[in-house]
Amino acid sequence: MYGTGTRSYHRSAEHRENKRQQKLATKRFLEKKAAGELKAETAPLLCRCHSFRFPHEISAHRRLKSDFDWRPFEQREAEQENWEEWAKPL
Repeated sequence: MYGTGTRSYHRSAEHRENKRQQKLATKRFLEKKAAGELKAETAPLLCRCHSFRFPHEISAHRRLKSDFDWRPFEQREAEQENWEEWAKPL
């Protein structure tokens, strides 16, 4: 059997080439870091609650009615449609 964690893989030319490329990429990264060419970027904090369909930024919670509005997205969407239907002028 030949795979990433097997003895035959660790003795293969593929493994040696991967290690060589990894060392080269690390060296390039450290050189850029030392030269100040890399700039730090911050990733937004993501929330995985069920208030929205997908993981979302925490700032998206401002769109909810309150901090305690933990209804699923589908329920809020349905209630919003009902509200729009009710609020139409006669």
